[in-house]
Amino acid sequence: NGRTDRDAHWTAQARRSGDTAEGVAAFLERRQPRFGWNGSTSG
Repeated sequence: NGRTDRDAHWTAQARRSGDTAEGVAAFLERRQPRFGWNGSTSG
């Protein structure tokens, strides 16, 4: 399917962050999203 380990890593990071759900909720509520994830992979 062409996915790399890096793709899988960052997809998992995004899912764990809660920002995916926030993005969908913001879209449905027609408001700006309040993303909390900063991309850090540390603890």
